[in-house]
Amino acid sequence: MLVDDRMLDSFHKFKQLNVIGALKLMPQGEMAILHAIMRISAKQNGRCSVSDLAKELRVTPPGVSRACRNLREKGYLDSVPDENDRRNTCLVITSSGRRAIEMDIGRINEFMCRVFTHLEPGELEEFYRLFDKLFESIRQELELASEREKG
Repeated sequence: MLVDDRMLDSFHKFKQLNVIGALKLMPQGEMAILHAIMRISAKQNGRCSVSDLAKELRVTPPGVSRACRNLREKGYLDSVPDENDRRNTCLVITSSGRRAIEMDIGRINEFMCRVFTHLEPGELEEFYRLFDKLFESIRQELELASEREKG
């Protein structure tokens, strides 16, 4: 099956919606970083280093450092010395950062609840099933492509 115009049109339509801008959400990358810090900190007794975050997000430490600097400037993130190793620092989400996340999640939940009212009974479960299947297929194909590229 080849990619037809409907698939490309669908991707383009979703991009045009600009949900992030319309709902006045923080940029997707910032939200991803803050959520990753929360996940890592929960698993590691409240500790999350730049290298932990880079590994989780599969990006370079310098890229993470730049993004974290931006979040610090907004007051959403702090860096504190690691209690176990003073040479390292831990990333900590500030109360302002937590409030921003909670507000964004609230906006998303309210919006999506309204969106889902337009679906017929059973369509939401079908959507989740197909979305999960599509996600897993894409993940597997990307993994195979990466392995083929390595050689």
